[in-house]
Amino acid sequence: MLVPAVHRAAEGHDGDRPAADPARKFLRFTALIILSGIFLQRFGPILGGSYLCIVGPIGIVLAAYATLSGTLTFHLPRLMVFLALVGWILIGASIRSTFPDLYAAPPSWNSFGQFVGLTAFGVLVSAQPIEERRFLRVVNACLVIVAVAGILQFVLQFVGLGLFSFRGLVPENWLLEAPFYNTAIEIGTTGYFKSNGFFTVEPSVFSQYMALAIIIEVLMLRRPLPLLLFGAGLMCSQSGTGWLMIFSFLVAATLSLGGRGILICIATLIVCGVGLGALALFFPAGFDLFVSRTGEFSEIGTSGNLRFVTPWQIGAYVLDRTPWAALYGLGAGVSEHLGMRPPWDYNLNPPVKISLEYGLPAFILYVMFLLTARRTRVQTALLIPVLVLQMLTGGYQQFAPILFPAMLLIMVAELIPAEISDLRPAPLPPQPASTGGIMPLKSAARTP
Repeated sequence: MLVPAVHRAAEGHDGDRPAADPARKFLRFTALIILSGIFLQRFGPILGGSYLCIVGPIGIVLAAYATLSGTLTFHLPRLMVFLALVGWILIGASIRSTFPDLYAAPPSWNSFGQFVGLTAFGVLVSAQPIEERRFLRVVNACLVIVAVAGILQFVLQFVGLGLFSFRGLVPENWLLEAPFYNTAIEIGTTGYFKSNGFFTVEPSVFSQYMALAIIIEVLMLRRPLPLLLFGAGLMCSQSGTGWLMIFSFLVAATLSLGGRGILICIATLIVCGVGLGALALFFPAGFDLFVSRTGEFSEIGTSGNLRFVTPWQIGAYVLDRTPWAALYGLGAGVSEHLGMRPPWDYNLNPPVKISLEYGLPAFILYVMFLLTARRTRVQTALLIPVLVLQMLTGGYQQFAPILFPAMLLIMVAELIPAEISDLRPAPLPPQPASTGGIMPLKSAARTP
């Protein structure tokens, strides 16, 4: 029942759009990209110790087809920045080839191909502008699916029904769970688990989807029931990265939208406060653990420390040992195999990973690439939380289930502001075919 709802959102809910409405093709493309990212992100072959999520190749094929069929076209300014980025990476690789390998692994052309191939998705743009409200309805119709799945997954464990991992159901060499992701995470010592949205690789990814949906509802759609649903999903995830996105959105909205932004901030804080209150009332152990996580940044080995502190420590370690890496980079994939002694558990976010592997100039070009677009006011308000999602909450420069939706929202979809599209007259119903000036036979018979 939920997937047909996505179809209805893409087709338009007013029932009077012409059958040849060209926007439908782009909206169907959007739905396919997001749904494939939700349903298939745990699957892909593991090649030579690294993984290849199948969402990336599927998205590239869909984008190629959409381009050939005229649904997408090239955004020339972004294409130029992208070519400059690839050119700098290749120049750095050529210069670096004269240096000895100082770390545990040489550069990986496989990693380079993944980075360039997935980033290339952003050189495209919708061939014609799309109505803002229709586009965002399709995005959130897709996210309703993972919200319902995640809430059911969380609630059913209290009656003895729980499925948090696909191990035993999917062949191991096609399953992207541990050690790559923390798919099943217990809530303290309660014996219960954080919801991972059933389909997503981690509770943190589920929380990020929910935060994105909440922001879209608050900014544009303003529907109470979906907002309640997404808020419940965020609570069930028990993850902090979604809350970080919401906080960044509130700051950006307050600074950029004036009085309306302040009202949005107040309304969002009220909704979040009600959600936290409900969590404290119905699941106090989960609430206590959630609140205790605010000190994770300084605790070595915790998720917050690994995600937000260690990347910068690793960057300092590498630049102290090999200062030239700031200009040319270490090479694709090398930052994941530094071979430090003693071994150090760490994560890398896109700013640090791209800078260490391809050089600081490459990262500057990457940011320029992301920012080069014409955006509506709503897309501008989405920009900061989406960049926080893409840059700080995980290694998403090569994770298509997050990267592709993020690019769709702030780059690929060129939207018509709702305040403009709402003033347009409703489309006329299809007219009968022209008779070429010849009167219909029945009328002609009555002509004297």
